[in-house]
Amino acid sequence: MEVREAFDVNLLDSEARFPDETHPEFRTSIVTLANQSINLSYRILKALSLHFGKDDDFFAKQHRRILKGDNASALRSLYYPPILGELKPGYIRCGEHSDYGTFTLLYQDQYPGLQVKSAAGSWVDAVPIPQTILDFLISVNIGDLLEMWTAGEYPATKHRVLIPDEELTKTTARQSIVLFVHPDDEVVVAPLTSADPRFPPVTALEHVTKRFSQTYKY
Repeated sequence: MEVREAFDVNLLDSEARFPDETHPEFRTSIVTLANQSINLSYRILKALSLHFGKDDDFFAKQHRRILKGDNASALRSLYYPPILGELKPGYIRCGEHSDYGTFTLLYQDQYPGLQVKSAAGSWVDAVPIPQTILDFLISVNIGDLLEMWTAGEYPATKHRVLIPDEELTKTTARQSIVLFVHPDDEVVVAPLTSADPRFPPVTALEHVTKRFSQTYKY
């Protein structure tokens, strides 16, 4: 069982729905952060393009519509409420998973809980660093589609969010914001170098639809 709440932003245009009546400042703050995060994402995509010997806009061309529609990218505000009283065994903040897209940017508060799985299969605490972005591409987690593009050279890392044993962090609300960066829906993802039977070509939309169907079963 997961203990968390989420507010997703998939579009930044005038049709995007925000709680303007109750939280009028929320739209401005989120849109500003989203645009700054998108700019950073394009810098990372340029660096990736150059790293793999491509034109500097190679990956940017696959991600033209981040938060503009026909693209599964999302800015997600995550609220982990305080734990009041005892929980039965099995409750966590967020279960083990890999992110579905290319990479993820994470803004988190000072409280612990996030863990990533090492290559050896052990769980490692991702300790918050004040005033920084924990960039999953560099330090923790690459998404499924970058693993496909690199034929496993850059593997998607599993991660989870636990409820710490410390009483302070259990009774204090936790907040994080993430930008999941995805290619445009029609982009066909396949290894950049040569065909690999482990990673057959798939469109970005087909992959995220499959992952959503596996994750959310009602």
